[in-house]
Amino acid sequence: MDLLIPVVAVLIFAAWLVRPAYAGLRPAVLVRTLLLGGLSALFTLYVVMPALTPVTIVLLLGLNLVASQLVGLLLEREPRYIYGATAGALVLIGVGVLALVATPLFATDLADLLPVNESTGTADVISTRHIRQVSAETALWRADKPIGRLGYKAGIDGVHVQQLNDSIAWLGPLDFTDPYKALVYGEEGAGGYVVVPAEDPYAEARFVPALIQYSPNAVLGHDLHRTIYLEAPGLVIREPVFQAGEKPVWVAQLTAPSVLGVTGEIAVGVAVVDAGTGEVEVYPMDAVPAWVQRPVDEALVEEYLGWWGAYRGGWLNSWLGQRDVLHPTGGLTAIAGEDGRVRVEADGIDVYLVLGADGRQYWFSPLTSVGRDFSMVGYMLVDTRTGEAVFHRNDGIYNDLGAAQNVQQDPEVSKVMGLRVVQPIMYMIGGEEVWVVPVIAPSGEMKAVGLVRARGGTTYVAPTLEGVLALLRGAPAPSGAGDPAAVIADLRALVAQLDDRIDALEAALNGTLGT
Repeated sequence: MDLLIPVVAVLIFAAWLVRPAYAGLRPAVLVRTLLLGGLSALFTLYVVMPALTPVTIVLLLGLNLVASQLVGLLLEREPRYIYGATAGALVLIGVGVLALVATPLFATDLADLLPVNESTGTADVISTRHIRQVSAETALWRADKPIGRLGYKAGIDGVHVQQLNDSIAWLGPLDFTDPYKALVYGEEGAGGYVVVPAEDPYAEARFVPALIQYSPNAVLGHDLHRTIYLEAPGLVIREPVFQAGEKPVWVAQLTAPSVLGVTGEIAVGVAVVDAGTGEVEVYPMDAVPAWVQRPVDEALVEEYLGWWGAYRGGWLNSWLGQRDVLHPTGGLTAIAGEDGRVRVEADGIDVYLVLGADGRQYWFSPLTSVGRDFSMVGYMLVDTRTGEAVFHRNDGIYNDLGAAQNVQQDPEVSKVMGLRVVQPIMYMIGGEEVWVVPVIAPSGEMKAVGLVRARGGTTYVAPTLEGVLALLRGAPAPSGAGDPAAVIADLRALVAQLDDRIDALEAALNGTLGT
């Protein structure tokens, strides 16, 4: 509503500029021009599906005006069409100026979009009973195996992490491999999805048959984005996330720009789409059903973290003084050299999902200060349901990049050509921060696990999680004999007992000090 007056003013000004272009035109020419503009606008809306915010509407009108006037100039050879084209160009320039000035002028407003509370010390909310060993790369590699006969029409483009039956799992929904197959097989659907356990690298991936007619790669009426767009054309549709339960659904957060209509998206709701029937339910953020997981969009949290870290002291400070500027990390890329050795480099912001001991889910992100590549000043936990964040200030410990490089340079990893680390995840084990770093082969198959003590950087590598945890405790690594799944279950129970004993000792010590 705050943009209504300037939008109307721009349209009135554009209409005043364009009036000479239509003065004295024959009705047939005018109708043809308007029809051409209307058809091109409808085509743009159907194909591009832009969020129809006030600024977007002005932008589309400007584009439509420029296109129709240039076509009229070419067909009629009338110089007066220049007026209309000029008006449209001014509208486009105005929108471009808004986009350029929005961030510098409202930087602190962008930083305030993430409600952050600060805490000191370690976060005891991350559950050590749910240690993710299987990376997204490994999950993709394993998810391809059970597809079988459906491979002629569908494949798996990506995997989605979530809590499933009290554990972490990767879900790989099947989707059409090209537009032609999407058109031919759209009515029968892609066929189902694959579940890859994320806590147990030895558990088999399983295929679940299901009707999935609506998906990102479907076309025409089954296009997932278009299905949501028809229900919420005035909102920005974030990337849909696949979720399984009683029935497979897609969950997409809906946002609206809050700064000059061009940036600073805020969450206004969630769209839930039945993957089989295409039925859409739109919920406001305060009414999202409890069964909907991670309604707060991952990429939106990454944007918020970037703004919060950079702009709390203003836009100029983020470039010049850089006082208190923090950089969220999490993204890694592995680069193989000519000698076959792999080096690891930072690659932007990437939050990851952890399960809390309180039963909730959180987005986790390490943060480092300017000029400190391997050391972090703390980490952020963002509630995936409420969007509330807690910054745990914990200076001087290894960040994810430092942990990844330590494992990558370990002789057990570096001596084997092609092995590389993937996203480290931090857990509290025995009361201290420990990075768990999977090591995979070029195919994606998991080959080893690294542990890095965040304080000091001491690094351990073993073929299995139970082996590397034994090294962390100072015991010899298990030989690997026996049922791996049983060994892992016993080890997890041991870790849980150790955590309970530490909690009891701390409580007893606090009681003694209190008396």
